[in-house]
Amino acid sequence: TQSTWGVFSASLAEYVMAACLYFEKQIPRLQANREARTWERFVMGELAGKTMGILGFGHIGTTVARLARAFRMNVVAHRRTESNTVQDGVKVVSGEAGRKEVIAAADYLVACLPGTPTTLRCIDAQVFALMKPTAVFVNIGRGSTVEEGSLIEALQKGTIHGAALDVFEQEPLPDHHALYSLPNLLLSPHNADLTPGYFSDTVRRFVQLHQEYYHQAKPFPSLVNLQLGY
Repeated sequence: TQSTWGVFSASLAEYVMAACLYFEKQIPRLQANREARTWERFVMGELAGKTMGILGFGHIGTTVARLARAFRMNVVAHRRTESNTVQDGVKVVSGEAGRKEVIAAADYLVACLPGTPTTLRCIDAQVFALMKPTAVFVNIGRGSTVEEGSLIEALQKGTIHGAALDVFEQEPLPDHHALYSLPNLLLSPHNADLTPGYFSDTVRRFVQLHQEYYHQAKPFPSLVNLQLGY
């Protein structure tokens, strides 16, 4: 099975940076002040010098890292395959110790994980407890990777500062869901990759790959690994 690997990485990476800026520049505070007609000059944070941790360093993760580096952020990433290297200025690690290192170091922890039996609810209370209380969690991977009850509790108790979610365990998210009531959550309805060229770009990519395969004998670069699930 051939995947559309990489088609929407740029849009998802832009969403991550928008989420980072949303919290770093305190956009809700600005909006509330405008609505209250209040002139409040407060100190704004900067992304430069902050650390982004990335869980899942495939095409999406590497694209996110490139944008974060453009903002002069420090980037550390964890990947499934064994790694302990520096790649384009990004420290890339593997294993459980490496995963904990990324989680603890992150000011912004970004999950780009696929939905597999191995990743099912792997982002749980232990992960949120390891994070800095000032850190923000961003998920653009799969909703099944997050234990939502633990995330809600972490946001309510201030275990972490905030979160941005584009994916959820249940979609559409029911209107009575507790996530809707959290003031420190940026929520989008799984549309971070729903670009104007969503369908045309996908079709164009498939056509290109099949033309290269049949006319140039180029192997497909992104076949789905049925054993791994992605």
